[in-house]
Amino acid sequence: MNAVQLPLPTGADLKADAMAVLERKYSTWLDRARETARTHCRKHGTVTIEDVTANLTDDPAPHPNVKGAVFKGNEWEMVTRQSAKHVAAHGRPIILWRLRQ
Repeated sequence: MNAVQLPLPTGADLKADAMAVLERKYSTWLDRARETARTHCRKHGTVTIEDVTANLTDDPAPHPNVKGAVFKGNEWEMVTRQSAKHVAAHGRPIILWRLRQ
């Protein structure tokens, strides 16, 4: 008897699935965070997730992973990576974004 081997999901598949769950579950927060990012970017030219969260102190991210979905899509392009400024991040790299022209 031959066993049927199903293809295992890739890391990209798992990430896409997780992002889809975040989009559904936290859509209201993501809409607000994305509008905050657009506003900040139009005023300053660039934006990071730290800029977004600094402007949403009255409405913190409902789950830490949801921050990764804020800049999802073709609206944004990466400028560079830089070190996070808040102490709890221990200088981990974050992305500086700008609105795509």
